[in-house]
Amino acid sequence: MERKWWTLIAVSVAIFMLLLDITVVNVALPDIQRSLHSSFSDLQWVVNAYALTLAAFLLTAGSLADLFGRRLIFVIGLIVFTFSSSLFLLVFALIQGNQKGWGSTEIVACLSGAAVLLALFLLVELRQKRPMLDLGLFRRPAFAGASIVAFAISASMFSMFLYLTLYIQDVLGYSPLQAGLRFLPITLLSFVVAPFSGKLSVRVPVRLLLGCGLLLVSGGLLAMTAIDASSGWTTLIPGFLLAGAGIGLVNPPLASTAIGVVPYTRSGMASGINNTFRQVGIATGIAALGAVFQHEVTSNTRAALADGGVGRTVLAAAQHKLSGALVSGDVGSLARSLGASARSALYHAYRVGFTESLTSILIIASLVAATGAVFAFALVRSRDFVASAQPSISPQAEPVEVAAS
Repeated sequence: MERKWWTLIAVSVAIFMLLLDITVVNVALPDIQRSLHSSFSDLQWVVNAYALTLAAFLLTAGSLADLFGRRLIFVIGLIVFTFSSSLFLLVFALIQGNQKGWGSTEIVACLSGAAVLLALFLLVELRQKRPMLDLGLFRRPAFAGASIVAFAISASMFSMFLYLTLYIQDVLGYSPLQAGLRFLPITLLSFVVAPFSGKLSVRVPVRLLLGCGLLLVSGGLLAMTAIDASSGWTTLIPGFLLAGAGIGLVNPPLASTAIGVVPYTRSGMASGINNTFRQVGIATGIAALGAVFQHEVTSNTRAALADGGVGRTVLAAAQHKLSGALVSGDVGSLARSLGASARSALYHAYRVGFTESLTSILIIASLVAATGAVFAFALVRSRDFVASAQPSISPQAEPVEVAAS
């Protein structure tokens, strides 16, 4: 077998490990929640601890790969990953905002600190001769568009996996294995579509693949809003199929676009930036959607309880415990302390409140994906792609413009 195929296999296995680590923890979250009595904020941190750490090192790794060689950095990263399997303030504020109050001194200070640190980071990078984040790359509309697409697909679809998993396990009552199997339509279809998307990327404008893929993701998320309190998991299947096709359509051309519109000597940095936007999208998406969801699930469940006589009795009897149980997701403990009729009313209200809240953030995620599609159509231009560069090209050299197809 030719050496290039071994390289492809090695990179594919590494990417599989990366995606596995991001997604596999989701189906374990309800068990983590029950066993460790975790709050909803705790569950968000389980996912975001990984995403934030990964995002923090991607830019560094991309730049180091340009300096010391991609194979060396890849091998080091693979070893560290195997043995170990300026955004913290922002994510902390988004996750803790509902609990501590959005106007509280701590949350306002965190949001202000995040804005200041981000501004300082950009200012420092602008003044560096050899920056870790070359902001000049964003002058090429196609690179800026690819970065927005990476952020949009992660902040929309990949962030929603956490909440869809909680719905399938906590509300519908499936085990982690059963929940994982029910996500197969997304996984399998994205794998089937991806090779065709890769072949099409040399025949049709890349912006069509990126834009149409995000529109499919947006449509899939919107289709999932068909759920209600009486729905089964099969209601999600049409949305899963659309979203899976969209993911498969976006991923191959997105990776090639990120490095295809910059000089060869900046390809490592470009790849790192694009992957950083992915991880930042996951982290901020989970936190922002979680802030909306946490508020909605409490108010919607209370509203559902207030609609019935038994429900109003539950509100009166468990007034002080109800908010904590809803925020943590541990409704079962509270329900077991109630009588049969009150328990049934609480479970029904929670199911109503959860599905209505899930619908709200599905709509938001759909709008994020649709916005990303607009930027993909507008910014990713064929003339921004560069010729297959040679290693000898100077970092400051202006790349030759050629058509993407």
